[in-house]
Amino acid sequence: MRRTYFSSIRTIPAALCALVLLGCGTSSRVVTLYENPEFTGGPFTNILVLGVHEDADARRRFESGVASAIREGGTSATPSLNFMRSTDEISRDSIVEIVETENFDAVLVTRLVDLDIQIERREGRSTAQAQRRDDLPLVDFFRYDYVEYQDPMTSTTVRTVVLVTDLYNVADESKVWSVESTSIQKDGVYELINDISGALASALTRDNLIR
Repeated sequence: MRRTYFSSIRTIPAALCALVLLGCGTSSRVVTLYENPEFTGGPFTNILVLGVHEDADARRRFESGVASAIREGGTSATPSLNFMRSTDEISRDSIVEIVETENFDAVLVTRLVDLDIQIERREGRSTAQAQRRDDLPLVDFFRYDYVEYQDPMTSTTVRTVVLVTDLYNVADESKVWSVESTSIQKDGVYELINDISGALASALTRDNLIR
């Protein structure tokens, strides 16, 4: 078997930790970058899911989320960390070994290509709180000092995450498909993974690459 596929897989110390930061204000958009005109197969039945990142927790969460979304449609999908330690270098040879041992027919590789972070700040409301002044022999209104309090300023972190995902066909060692996913998210943890995972699975299903 010629080992020419996965040539673009290399260790990338990118910040995929952005994949574990999101809130309820999430939206994802998936745009097709490449479709192999010579590919006539599909759908794939057994996919290895790989997220390229140095942070083991971020990588594990992302790979598990994508694999779970793919499995919902009936296609087998497994995170790469099921077969390698988080400290292992991600290399072409290590992925090829897993593919050949576990009989995967496709590999889905995702990497971060852009991350933009903006902070939105909102000032709190002003409120008045009464404080009793017993030293003033006046009507009730004047028995109080009215002290104005300012609620703390609140801030929201808005992150725009851009990912590129490539799908490789093990049978002929070629790249089959590539998409760019853009997600805008506000605060939180798990929703970004769910949002992007669902968007990727939908795009794969739409293009008849998974069931």
